[in-house]
Amino acid sequence: SELADSEIQLKQNLAQLESLVKIRTTELALAKDNLWAMNEAQLIGRVGTYVTDIKTGHWQGSEVLDDIFGIDATFERTIPNWNGLIAPEFRQELLDYYYEVIATQDNFHKEYQVVRPVDGRTCWVEALGEFSFDDLGKPAFLRGTILDISDRKAAQLELQTYQNHLEELVQQKTLEIQQQQELLRDQELRFTLAVEGADEGIWDLNLITQELYHSPRMTTMLGYTPDELPPAREVWQTLTHPDDYPQYHQKLLAHIEDADVPFETVIRLRHKDGTWRWIRSEEHTSELQSPMYL
Repeated sequence: SELADSEIQLKQNLAQLESLVKIRTTELALAKDNLWAMNEAQLIGRVGTYVTDIKTGHWQGSEVLDDIFGIDATFERTIPNWNGLIAPEFRQELLDYYYEVIATQDNFHKEYQVVRPVDGRTCWVEALGEFSFDDLGKPAFLRGTILDISDRKAAQLELQTYQNHLEELVQQKTLEIQQQQELLRDQELRFTLAVEGADEGIWDLNLITQELYHSPRMTTMLGYTPDELPPAREVWQTLTHPDDYPQYHQKLLAHIEDADVPFETVIRLRHKDGTWRWIRSEEHTSELQSPMYL
């Protein structure tokens, strides 16, 4: 009976052992798959990993990290040799940043360039790292990743070049507009002086808003101050002699429909004192802007 009980217990133990072996085998297979997936992700994303022993001054890196840095198994993985991979113009900046992160016990995050020994090519990388400290608060290990960002940096550089070129074009166009505005102001000033010297009045009709501008000289021709005549097209019909308005209106419409049709007419406008003044109006530009003569 004791022998039978021992056999039963042995079989139970063997069954439990087989179950544990299956579970362990499954876990190892899953871990292997996860490791393969992680390695594939690193290869695709060009992300290398590293662990640096601060006290010994040595570090270990993944195959992707070796490929990014352009090194092989013969490269001695020491902190001074890592620093030797860094492009000279970034070394002091990174050293200062390294001690700053240790002092604040913050995470390491920096972008810099490395020079690959295998081909001498410069490569942009983004370094992420986290320090672990011993019981005395001294840095013991630095673990992190190195990401190849050369393509991103090239795109940023191209975008910056395009933006700089665009800003140059905007500045150039702005200067051209300012010069044109200055030229236009000079032309307007010369035109105004010429008109004032010739004792002419100016009217300007906006065909969209129907707003009618009267120059100060034009209003004084008719005995008004500039504020007394409203800036509306209807003022013409009010001031124009009833016998003259139809032919004036017909010529105006013809010129609006076809700018090549000249606009010139002689009409009577009512002066503020009630008398009629003969006015000659003629086209001055391709727009409806004309000098008026008494």
